[in-house]
Amino acid sequence: MHDGGNLRKGVVLNVASIQKGECPISIVYDFDGMAKRDATGLPLQVVIPTDGTVGMLFAQYVSANAPHPNAAKGALDFLFSDEGQQMLAAGYAHPTRDIPLPAEVSAKMLPKEQYEKVHFPSNLKTFSTAIKSIVDGWTKIAG
Repeated sequence: MHDGGNLRKGVVLNVASIQKGECPISIVYDFDGMAKRDATGLPLQVVIPTDGTVGMLFAQYVSANAPHPNAAKGALDFLFSDEGQQMLAAGYAHPTRDIPLPAEVSAKMLPKEQYEKVHFPSNLKTFSTAIKSIVDGWTKIAG
């Protein structure tokens, strides 16, 4: 990418820079790429590396100091319900369980086969270690 002129330092990755052609290749999370694809109306292709990648974790929690902890727990219960998971999937997030998605949501997602070599760490320490390895490797390549 660097040698081909497709790695550009100092360009902010947003819908406007993509539409201007300033970001011919972007490295982002799949959900962000799909959102930008649909927001720009451009024929962008979202691709998962075939040699594997690390999936991102999102942590959900209830603060020990929450003024209404049961309301917060109720919000989390909804978030992890089928309806909540379908709402998150409409924004390109992967459901935590294998649930049926509305056809219009499934049509916007990448095929499951593209995720065969994606590793989803089971805890924050493993995730942090993987991210450090990715950053260190990227720094060697991109400078």
